[in-house]
Amino acid sequence: MVEPGEPAWKKIKATFGSEVFQEDGTLDRAKLANVIFTDEGKRKLLNSITHPEIYKTMMKKVLYYFITGKEMSLYRDVTEISVNPLRKCFPACG
Repeated sequence: MVEPGEPAWKKIKATFGSEVFQEDGTLDRAKLANVIFTDEGKRKLLNSITHPEIYKTMMKKVLYYFITGKEMSLYRDVTEISVNPLRKCFPACG
């Protein structure tokens, strides 16, 4: 989701600037961590960028497994489940 050119990558670059990226264009996770873990507002801003992309990817995978009839397990970080829009689709998780 944060590979060069992906939607979340573009939004992170526009929001946090090129200083959180390496010379090759990849996200410098350590530099971004220094920014977001010292400023709760910036952490929430990053979450507002990445979480929708994560949920889209998860829903695509759920749909794929449903359509193909393959078995799957869905795990989600318990600390985030209360703000997770997927809990509406999977009430047993919330």
